[in-house]
Amino acid sequence: MTLKSKKSDSDTLKATQISTITTYVQNAIDFNQPLSRSVMTQIKDIQQYPDEYTCQELQSFIDSLPPIDTTPKKAPVESSLKPRKKVAPKATLEPVKTDSKVVELPTKDSAPAESEKKKVTPREYLEKVMSSAKVVDQMPDKLKADISYILDDFDHAERDFIAKTVKRAQDFVASLASKPAPKAPADPSKEQSVAATQPAEASLKPQKAPEKASAPAVNAPVKSRGNAPVASKKPAQKPLFPPTLDHTDLGTLIKTAEYTDFDSLKAAIAADADIYFVSYWDKSQLVGFDYAGLYYCKVPASGFKDDLDILQAIAIDDINRRVWAMSVYTGAMFRFEQDQLGILTLPDPRDPDMTMQCRFSFDLEFDLYTAQA
Repeated sequence: MTLKSKKSDSDTLKATQISTITTYVQNAIDFNQPLSRSVMTQIKDIQQYPDEYTCQELQSFIDSLPPIDTTPKKAPVESSLKPRKKVAPKATLEPVKTDSKVVELPTKDSAPAESEKKKVTPREYLEKVMSSAKVVDQMPDKLKADISYILDDFDHAERDFIAKTVKRAQDFVASLASKPAPKAPADPSKEQSVAATQPAEASLKPQKAPEKASAPAVNAPVKSRGNAPVASKKPAQKPLFPPTLDHTDLGTLIKTAEYTDFDSLKAAIAADADIYFVSYWDKSQLVGFDYAGLYYCKVPASGFKDDLDILQAIAIDDINRRVWAMSVYTGAMFRFEQDQLGILTLPDPRDPDMTMQCRFSFDLEFDLYTAQA
């Protein structure tokens, strides 16, 4: 056998070994089995610098990998990303108010009694909601963005995300329907006619002395005078995603607005930059949405520091143009799509009256950070 043929066989074997490692990572993702940080670091290094490893070293690494349990779980995972609201066990489609009339939509369990009635699909319901200018004008920006995302690419949107968005739209429409109607302005002519029917003696009653103007409340806002500042009603709140984060093992992380699309983020990761997705989870959400059960992992009893879960970017999916990230606290795996990397202005989840700038993925507020050089 010639030297050239030996080198060709070696290259073929190495390509097969690297393909085996890539398949192993995909199986771990598909069956939601987190890998240790050391294993992921080694896999990342092999994928980036395959020529630095011999076939013998690659085979030894493959033999040392823990087996993947491919047995289907009894309780299927609903989604790789958390919802913000619990899904009611039985969803119904509420009537949608349009500009001129109320369109009655059948409930989920009702069978059409008449031939002209038909089942309303989730897409039809969301389209009907968005066709009402009055509903859209009062709709929260996040719900409006989610519905637009689904209608723009319905066939590729996740089924559970569609169902949860429909439920949120139903809740919003129901809240509009429950609001009291504004009172009609009083008719001056009727007031005069009522006053005319009152006994004449009523005009003889002594009039009450005008009350003195009450002193302004202590906490009332101070009126502006010239360029003097106005006192704020609420104290300034700490940013949800601060400019820097300190972590015992990772060091100082710095928030970045540099990467707003898939290609720029892919290039940074390929250049060996440490990219972190920092997402917001407070203690009530950890319990209410069962973070531990959803991702088959343990969650710190005291919650995350500052209610922020830090996810390290570990894999790039070029086929579907998405990024996979793993929590450094729990090992849970999350995915982020290419169209979810832009920076938006959203309500602050701690105070709906305040707004903030961050990124948004399937009801998950997050932002990007890089490790300090």
